[in-house]
Amino acid sequence: MIDSQYPSTLQDFYQVEPDCSDFYPMVEEPKLQIVVPKEARHIQKIRRKKMKRHLLKKFRKRMYFTLKKQRVARKKKKMAVFQARLDQIRNWGESFSAEAFVQEELEKARRGGFYISIMNKK
Repeated sequence: MIDSQYPSTLQDFYQVEPDCSDFYPMVEEPKLQIVVPKEARHIQKIRRKKMKRHLLKKFRKRMYFTLKKQRVARKKKKMAVFQARLDQIRNWGESFSAEAFVQEELEKARRGGFYISIMNKK
């Protein structure tokens, strides 16, 4: 009698379903509800758009000084980057030497096979 309660093979073991009706009550299917069609959808869209615009105006009015501070900080940061680039260009221009540049270019040309003396005329 004890042996009949247990499955004889592994296949029978997986086919046994425990009786859980005592632990879990039966769940009933939800009843179908009648779906009411939406009317005036276009007007609802317009009202939603107006409300969003109104809330945005209200937000901007409430946050005016905070947004202004952020805007000024962004402008200041961009200006600092611009000034750094301008200083870099200015320093490069001040350290530029025309004689040294010409000499470097002539050296490059001579290494490339051009042995022309621009100072001596024939």
